[in-house]
Amino acid sequence: MRKLLFILFLLPIFSSAQNRQRRPPRDSADIFLKEYNKLLEQNIDSFYKSPRVMELIKKRIKLANSRNNYAGNILFFDICHSDYTKFNTAISSLGFSPLN
Repeated sequence: MRKLLFILFLLPIFSSAQNRQRRPPRDSADIFLKEYNKLLEQNIDSFYKSPRVMELIKKRIKLANSRNNYAGNILFFDICHSDYTKFNTAISSLGFSPLN
């Protein structure tokens, strides 16, 4: 119980210690950077909210959900049906054990 009270006592101290004081812009470079960040944020938001981008994102999500782990099946069948004789002779001359 003492540990819990101690943690509850320290929690506000640590949370307030993490808050960074925002200082007002001091010179023209800080003002420029603040305005630049606002403009960049507005442009990024308008880009992602544009109809063409939203349509492309929806199509990408639809296609990604519809593939049903197709790549895993191809990899499995490729390994099962591959002929490693040329590869095995090449690596056995180097001292490695053959595959399959």
